[in-house]
Amino acid sequence: MERDTKGRFIRGHEPSNNGKGGRPIGLAVRCRAAVADGADLVQFYVDVFRGLVDAEMPQEDGTTERVKVPAKLEQRMEAAAWLADRGWGKAKQQIEANINPIAKVYEGLDIDSV
Repeated sequence: MERDTKGRFIRGHEPSNNGKGGRPIGLAVRCRAAVADGADLVQFYVDVFRGLVDAEMPQEDGTTERVKVPAKLEQRMEAAAWLADRGWGKAKQQIEANINPIAKVYEGLDIDSV
């Protein structure tokens, strides 16, 4: 990497970004671009939720053809949970805690001797 006279990196001379200035493209940006910013991913889960799954079916001539096959109920429920979690947020998980703060303070003390 090239530097200027003050030791700073010269903009645009980083091999990982093909000579363009600025920060190189990260993995998250590339993932979003590959799935049309999430639209393709959501469409996949909607298809599964509606009961259709992409599959490759072998043909007699040795090639394969992509077809929609019925999804199992377990797959449909998983897709529904995925869509609901991202569309409306995950449900809060509540736990019941039976904690008595007063008892915690006096734990180990002999109250009769006080």
